[in-house]
Amino acid sequence: MKKITKTKNSVTLSSLDKRMDHLEKTMENLTETVDNLAQATAKGFANTVTKQDLERFATKQDLENLGNKIDNSLEEYTRTFRVDYDELSSRVRRLESTVFKR
Repeated sequence: MKKITKTKNSVTLSSLDKRMDHLEKTMENLTETVDNLAQATAKGFANTVTKQDLERFATKQDLENLGNKIDNSLEEYTRTFRVDYDELSSRVRRLESTVFKR
């Protein structure tokens, strides 16, 4: 191997080797970083919504209609209990008045 001497404007082979090693490691790190960024970007696009997906979502009007439908169903369901309660409460009042008058 030839020995290169270092002068004011020249460098040795070992210093060039060190610089090349450093540049190669930097390129590897840069390549790895770019790969990681590409994978993260791909994952981000995998979670996006398409126009077809948006069409399947409920609109504000759909949700309001559903809420009204639920309210009406609950109203019908509780109406039955109110009627039964009213009938029973009047009977219980009569019984209480009869029992506690004695």
